[in-house]
Amino acid sequence: MSLPYPESSTQIADNVYQLSLNSHTLPPFTHTNTYLVIDAGVAVIIDPGFYHPESLQLLTRTLHTTNVKLIKAILLTHSHNDHHEGLTLLTQQFKDVVTYVHPAELARFEKGTSVQAINAGRRFMVGSRVLSTVFTPGHSPGHLSYYLEDAQLAFAGDMIAGHGSTWIGVPEGNMNDYLASIDRLRALNLTQLAPGHGDVITEPYNHLNQARQHRLDRLEQIIAALTEQQHTLESLRDVVYPGVHAQLIPYAERSLLALLEKLMHDMRVLHLGSDTQGPYALRR
Repeated sequence: MSLPYPESSTQIADNVYQLSLNSHTLPPFTHTNTYLVIDAGVAVIIDPGFYHPESLQLLTRTLHTTNVKLIKAILLTHSHNDHHEGLTLLTQQFKDVVTYVHPAELARFEKGTSVQAINAGRRFMVGSRVLSTVFTPGHSPGHLSYYLEDAQLAFAGDMIAGHGSTWIGVPEGNMNDYLASIDRLRALNLTQLAPGHGDVITEPYNHLNQARQHRLDRLEQIIAALTEQQHTLESLRDVVYPGVHAQLIPYAERSLLALLEKLMHDMRVLHLGSDTQGPYALRR
């Protein structure tokens, strides 16, 4: 089986590499970014979401050409498959390397594996470089970002995307958490954002502000629709996500439910009915 899409390894900062590798991710993306942070022959790998042995070959070639002698850890932003599927291939080649993920994401991994829990605030030394964990839930309950202090660079996983917007949907997505996590990233001293999918972002604050405003606009779009009349989930979906492809309808509805949950939490919307179809009405 050959790779369906071309792959690349690009240096995005001093001894920091972005490997854009084929993954089983959601459209419009076809790749997940795996990142290498390197110093003094030591490396940390972030989000090995690939599935193909050829992708591992590109990763190992990059390690070889950068004179890496030791992989200190594998760090996961979260436990969705397109961010860790390559673990099996990776740990077969690099035995005894520990993988870290937030405790809220740990249940997805089998007991007895090398995956361990890590809390926000943990600092990793990569040679003389400091890589800090930042708690950024919203896309998933235990989503972590990683902040490389000397490069002023945040590896943001699925908090943001190189283009378009990342998906926030129930049951794992939480819009209040997501907006708070955007603010947490905005509080960092940043020159770049390294997303889980797409190109590196060189105007991080503009991108974070746009991501935040996009969600606020969606919330107001729902309020405007409910001001006119009550809506079921299906009819509201047609207003907020018109013309969505049939295969993506479940994702659109789960995203819409995450928005509605926030509006109900904020006491702006009422749920009338016995299931998620509603109807939903404006609280007056």
